[in-house]
Amino acid sequence: MRREIIQIRPILEKLDNHSTTETQRSVMTTVFASSNRLVWTVFFCNLMVNGLFAQMAALSGRQHLVYPVWLPYDWHVSPFRFWITWLYQCVAYFFLCFQQASNDVIGPIYLNVLDAHLRIIMQRVEDISNNSWKSDSDMRNEFVGIIEDHRLIMK
Repeated sequence: MRREIIQIRPILEKLDNHSTTETQRSVMTTVFASSNRLVWTVFFCNLMVNGLFAQMAALSGRQHLVYPVWLPYDWHVSPFRFWITWLYQCVAYFFLCFQQASNDVIGPIYLNVLDAHLRIIMQRVEDISNNSWKSDSDMRNEFVGIIEDHRLIMK
């Protein structure tokens, strides 16, 4: 599923290049800002949950690790082994949180960007009808471009 979603990227880059007016760029800027907020919110939520697990393991009196796993050595033997294993798990799960946040939000972000492009296309159609100073051939060419952009989105 993720590979199929990522294959949309070249289409989005083509559509991004067609955003020419200031209004269209501001719509995309707003979408990008909300997408960034979503990524950071999910990342910090994952990090807080994993941080609680790390705190509970640190306060367990060396009885529990952050996550119970099989290890090729006995981490109960010394405090040094416990804390090194604890630190390794904390660092590993920090990076896992970051990766998991990106995996969790990639679908909603792509849908949000596609929605913004559809709104931009609808605005472009409205702009064609409002531009009476353009010639018929210019409006026809612009409308054909809008239809091509819509076809790209519907792929």
